[in-house]
Amino acid sequence: MKRVLLLFLLCSAFTQAISNNESSIHVQNVRGQVTDQQSQVPLYGAAVEIFAGDFSKGTITDEKGYFVIEDIPVGRVTVLVSHLSYFPRRFSNIQLTTGKELVLEVEMEEQVKPQMK
Repeated sequence: MKRVLLLFLLCSAFTQAISNNESSIHVQNVRGQVTDQQSQVPLYGAAVEIFAGDFSKGTITDEKGYFVIEDIPVGRVTVLVSHLSYFPRRFSNIQLTTGKELVLEVEMEEQVKPQMK
């Protein structure tokens, strides 16, 4: 009987510790699509990076220009999107909340180099 009670107490303590840990760490996802501003063609291989204090995480867009970055701490974040031959885009001071994931539709402006004559 003592062993059953001890096992019950340990399980209860473990469950409580897990729920306390989960409730103290709030995270959210950021997803979206990156396209060319002029043609609206999805951009494959664009780098998407998220910064929040000492935290940073990134990914690359798929062939349809889509990306997902999971488990970002809630709070103020900065998102940086870059791609070869395009001007980088920076979105600063975005509020990431627990209620709804952040969805970004990013249009990139192509860097046009002058032609040599």
